[in-house]
Amino acid sequence: MAVASRDRAARGVSRLAGKVSRVAARVSAATSPGAGGEGDRSVEQQVDRAYNLVLGRPADPGARERYADQLRGGALTDQDLCAQLVQSAEFRDRLTAPPVAVDAH
Repeated sequence: MAVASRDRAARGVSRLAGKVSRVAARVSAATSPGAGGEGDRSVEQQVDRAYNLVLGRPADPGARERYADQLRGGALTDQDLCAQLVQSAEFRDRLTAPPVAVDAH
């Protein structure tokens, strides 16, 4: 039973890893010049889009600013950002199913 659960989780992670590139491309395309973005604001929107797509929530203000600065400075790419979010403990927690209570009666 535990092996099947691990296999299922591994398949899920594998599918998600394949989606990271597509998510990064969507985030980048949505905020690229000519896509209606407005300079620095679009970089912060880019961070929020990545958070929403990967973690299902907007970035908290500190993370938004930190990642936006890294994206603006070239220290981080869209794909790097998405990969970091996928590797986070929060993302792993989203993949972990809650324990199921077993009635022994």
